[in-house]
Amino acid sequence: MVLIDPPIILTSGAADAPLLQISRMVTITTDAWKGVASSGMQWSYDAEASAVSDDTPTFAQPQVPVYTARGFIPYSIELGMDYPGFADEMSMLLGQGFLDLVARATMVGSGSACPTGLSPLMEESSLLATRSSSDPRGPSS
Repeated sequence: MVLIDPPIILTSGAADAPLLQISRMVTITTDAWKGVASSGMQWSYDAEASAVSDDTPTFAQPQVPVYTARGFIPYSIELGMDYPGFADEMSMLLGQGFLDLVARATMVGSGSACPTGLSPLMEESSLLATRSSSDPRGPSS
């Protein structure tokens, strides 16, 4: 019988995903989250005895594609017997691996088979903002 009980020393860099700390989790049952956004309610000052102006808010429907993150570690009963702390150590590895994946995707993800990260989004916004109406290609859309 072999008994293995070393704790695993994580060397992945142990990334953190700060966007998760300020984000909310939403359960959906489709392949895209479709939200409702508004810049808020508009108010106005109206003269006494006059008709109230239409201050209806404007709504938009942002859509965010959903991707599945997966991690797999093979496990056998024999391994569990030889390495009593295996499940706990693998749980830590799976959790940190997921965090590393999300941290990378939320910052530099390409949007192709993974979420679009902030860096590509900001680069795209910067390119659109610098393109003027005098550009031969026309204004950005």
